[in-house]
Amino acid sequence: MKKQIRKLIHRFENLKFRKKLSVLMLIAGLVPVGFLAFSMQYGMMNQLREKEQYNLEKMLEQSVSSIENQSQIYKNLVDYLSYSQNLRNIFDVETESDYEKYLKYVKVPDPQAGLTADDRKFCKIWFWKSVKSSCGVKGIYP
Repeated sequence: MKKQIRKLIHRFENLKFRKKLSVLMLIAGLVPVGFLAFSMQYGMMNQLREKEQYNLEKMLEQSVSSIENQSQIYKNLVDYLSYSQNLRNIFDVETESDYEKYLKYVKVPDPQAGLTADDRKFCKIWFWKSVKSSCGVKGIYP
């Protein structure tokens, strides 16, 4: 390694003055440009990283807000289903079959709540679980 450096220095010393001057001007011009390019690249990377981190934090906040809103919707739905007098009337009638209870259930609370398809699925599963637990019915839930 030292021999190679000595060879380069020796070659540089043997160059004519015009070529030495050209090499020094080239080096003097490229070092500041290289430094500027490196510093600009470093600054842009930091700026991009900060912006991306900010965007990810905002996206996380929106996701958390969305999940909280969905949990509030389901809490309200459970409260509605738990305290609905119409549903209590449906479940209090003992003489009907489970299927007739289900049909009454679909006709009474479904239109009142204006439930979405996912909410209806949730309600049906809740209904069949409550029927199983109250009547001792064993079977497959829809």
